[in-house]
Amino acid sequence: MPPEILGYERRREKGAFNPDMYQQLGATRNAPIAPASGSFVTNEVFGELLVPIASPANAIPLVHSLDVEGRVRYVHNSVNGGFTTYTAGARYRPIQDIELRGNFTHSLRAPAIVELFTPRAV
Repeated sequence: MPPEILGYERRREKGAFNPDMYQQLGATRNAPIAPASGSFVTNEVFGELLVPIASPANAIPLVHSLDVEGRVRYVHNSVNGGFTTYTAGARYRPIQDIELRGNFTHSLRAPAIVELFTPRAV
């Protein structure tokens, strides 16, 4: 039976940056820095599948093992909205000690708290 994984994850992330009085007034070597804070909620649903096509038990010349794999993940972020990422790939071993792997992936990165809520500065 091939390994299959299904899952769900929910995260709440929050952060706050409170510069001291000198930083807020610009009394340092930098421009004034304003305080920043914020939070967001992320919900993710994902599935992964690994399917063995050939194994050493099949005794195929120059095919020690061959597997195909796929992954998909839907992410909904309360600030950015939703997006889907996915991967499709294969693993091939002509002999036990050599493995060749390749995949095609479409992915996105959700911004971090600092990237979302820090005000622009000079």
